[in-house]
Amino acid sequence: MPADGSAPALPAPIEVGALGRGGQSIRIVPEFDLVVVVTAGYYQDYSPRSFKIQYGVFMDVLRAISPPG
Repeated sequence: MPADGSAPALPAPIEVGALGRGGQSIRIVPEFDLVVVVTAGYYQDYSPRSFKIQYGVFMDVLRAISPPG
């Protein structure tokens, strides 16, 4: 994490990812040797809000790690 506490720069691009029904997602970031899997239960919620929550989990993980190097 940068010394100022900001989020690390996002890798360009996330090479592999998938979204599934109910908030399931997997995002693979080879640059960081990282796999983030979310198994959620929003089975009837296809709103933009549910996708924002899902993406928010991924961003929280990115902010919490230090890039390799």
